[in-house]
Amino acid sequence: MTPPILFLIFKRPDKTQAVFETIRAARPSRLYVGADGPRPDRPGEAELCEQTRAIIQGVDWPCEVKTLFRSDNLGCQKAVSGAVTWFFQHEAEGVILEDDIVVDPTFFPFAAQMLDRYRDTPDVMSITACNMQPQDRHYDA
Repeated sequence: MTPPILFLIFKRPDKTQAVFETIRAARPSRLYVGADGPRPDRPGEAELCEQTRAIIQGVDWPCEVKTLFRSDNLGCQKAVSGAVTWFFQHEAEGVILEDDIVVDPTFFPFAAQMLDRYRDTPDVMSITACNMQPQDRHYDA
């Protein structure tokens, strides 16, 4: 089973759609979406934020969707930390994805297995997936 997911989005509909497709394939039963508000001094940003948020309406599987869509811009630090806090007020554990992080389909089973394995291990605080290899190389998780 895919763990609950927090999906952090902002104003990049193309990148958000690509990540959303990996989430759709994983079919989590709970999806949280956090989005900072548009900056008032950036022409066109409000429209991009709306287009990006609309992608979430594409959930077409049995899934509880909760959104934290900010109307005002808090800035990356406050918006992200606030969304993470909000997520963990509802969930004991889960996966956090940003709008530009396209994971391999094997990531979700890996994350579920590692969360299960280390759930009761107090010296393990987080499980991460990071690939510092060049972009032209692809590896399974």
